[in-house]
Amino acid sequence: MTTTDSGGAFTLQMPSNVIVPTLLVDVPATAVDQDTGQAVGRPYRLSTIPGQYGTINPVTTMLHAVLETHPGMASADIESYVRDVFELNSKFLFTSDYLNPQDNVRLTTTQNQQNRADAAKMHKVARVLAYYLAQQQGAALAAYGGQLPSGKARTIYAVLANEVLQQAATIAGQLPDGDATFDPASIKLTLPSVTVQRLDAAASQLRLATDISLGEALKASDLYVYPYQNAAGNWVKLRVYQDLASSYGVVQLRTHNYLLSAGGAVEQRDYSVVSYAGVGSLFEGAYSYERTTGRSTIAGPGGAALQFSVAAYDVGGDQIGNTVDAVRTLGSTAVWPTGARVYKALMTNVADFYGRAANAQVLTGKLPDAILACCSEQGQDYRVGALGMRFTRTGVDTSGQTIGTIRFSRYDGATATGLDTAGSWSVSSESVGKVLALTIPTAYRSLMAGLDKDPVFASNQHPPQYVLSGAMDGSSPTASWRTPAGRVTPVIMLNQIAADALEHALGY
Repeated sequence: MTTTDSGGAFTLQMPSNVIVPTLLVDVPATAVDQDTGQAVGRPYRLSTIPGQYGTINPVTTMLHAVLETHPGMASADIESYVRDVFELNSKFLFTSDYLNPQDNVRLTTTQNQQNRADAAKMHKVARVLAYYLAQQQGAALAAYGGQLPSGKARTIYAVLANEVLQQAATIAGQLPDGDATFDPASIKLTLPSVTVQRLDAAASQLRLATDISLGEALKASDLYVYPYQNAAGNWVKLRVYQDLASSYGVVQLRTHNYLLSAGGAVEQRDYSVVSYAGVGSLFEGAYSYERTTGRSTIAGPGGAALQFSVAAYDVGGDQIGNTVDAVRTLGSTAVWPTGARVYKALMTNVADFYGRAANAQVLTGKLPDAILACCSEQGQDYRVGALGMRFTRTGVDTSGQTIGTIRFSRYDGATATGLDTAGSWSVSSESVGKVLALTIPTAYRSLMAGLDKDPVFASNQHPPQYVLSGAMDGSSPTASWRTPAGRVTPVIMLNQIAADALEHALGY
C-alpha cells in the first residue's frame, strides 16, 4: 500500500512472487482534482489491467472492468474494443499521459497530431468516467450499508465500471469541442439502478462463469441474439445454428434476421451481406476452434471471418431484468427458468465486413452525376433521413483513393438549413466493388433515421462506417455499413430456454 504525491505520482514495492497484479487506487473525497483545483467530493476506486502499472486512471479502470466482466478475454481484444468504442486511432496508447502527451519519433507528424487530439478527447472522457464512477460506487456502498461484502467488492466495482463504459457513445456525443472546460455532470447518462439484488446476481454469475467454445454451446441449443431495438420498440432477433448437412462434416453457421414487432408478431426481415453470403443469410461459414486461444472462428469465403471468445453463464432463478435492461425498464419481476443459459462473447472481425439494409425507405436523391470525374456539387442533395449532403471532389490521396468533402444540411420537410461542420468522403475499390465511404460528424448522426447504426453486427455504442455501394453511376445508392477488420463487439447470446423466457417477459 502507498499514497500518491500531490501530482499523482507514487512508488510501490511489490513482492517478487507477485507476477501480474492488478493495482487498485482508492481516491478519497478529499483528493484534489487537478483540472478544477477542488476536492473531488466523493470517493471512488480506480484500477489497472494486470501487468500495466505506469498509468492508473478512469480509462485503465474501464479496461480492467471489461477484463473482469468477460472471463477469458485477451487484453489485446479488450484494448481494441475500448479504442473502437471511443473512435481512437490504432496508434493511441492507453498507457500514455493524456494530460501531457508526448510525440513518438517513430510516428509521422499526422499520427502524432491524431494522438494528441485523442489524448485531449480521453482527458475529457476520463473526467466524465470519474464523475459517474464516484456516483455509482457511492450508490453501491449505500445499498450495502457502507461496506461492500467481502469477496464481491472487486467484481461489483468492475460491473459498475463496465456499465458506465456501455454509455460510451452517449459520452462521446455530448463532449464539448476544443479545450473548453466543462462540468462532467453536464454529460447525461442513463445507468441501471444500483440494487443489492442486481449486483449480487452479477457477482454470482461471474464467479460461476466458464469459458466455452461456440461449437459446444450450439450442440446444446440454437442460440439467439437480440442486438438492436429501434425507436418503435421493435427488436431484431438473430438465430445462430448449425447446418450439419454440409459435406465432410464441416459445420455451417448461419444467422437469419427477424424483427419482433411491438404488436407481438414475428416477421422475417432479411439483411443481405454483400459479396459472400446468399440472400436471406446474414453470415455463413465453416466453423473451427483454436484451443490454445479459446477462440471460435466462422470462416466464410473470400477471407471473411468472425472470431468469438465465449463465456457461459447459468442464470436460472435470477431476475431477467438483471441481465436485460429492457425487462427491468418494464418493471417485470420475471426470472430466468431452470436451464436458461446466457453466453457473453467478444466478437472480432477478421476482415472488413459489409452489410446492407434491405428496402431502406429513408434514402432520397442521387449522388452527383459522374462523381469520380466532376469537380464540385452537381446533382441533387443526397439525403439520409433528415440529413442532407452535398459532395465536392477535392482530388486523389497518396494511396490513390478519390477523396472529397461533404457539406451537410438539416431538412425540416422541404426546408434545408445549413450545418456548420463539414465531413469527408473517399472512394476505393473493395471486394464488393467500388465503395464510397462517408465520414459524418457524431453530432449529425442522430438525423440519419437510424441508418448510422448497423442493427446486426455493431452495437449502438460504436457504429460502423456508413458507406454507399452500387452508386458510382449516379443511380440511387444502396445504404451499407463497413465494419472494419479488428473491430471487437460485445455479443450476448441466449439458449432456446432463455430466449423463450425473454420474449415472454417482453410481451411477445
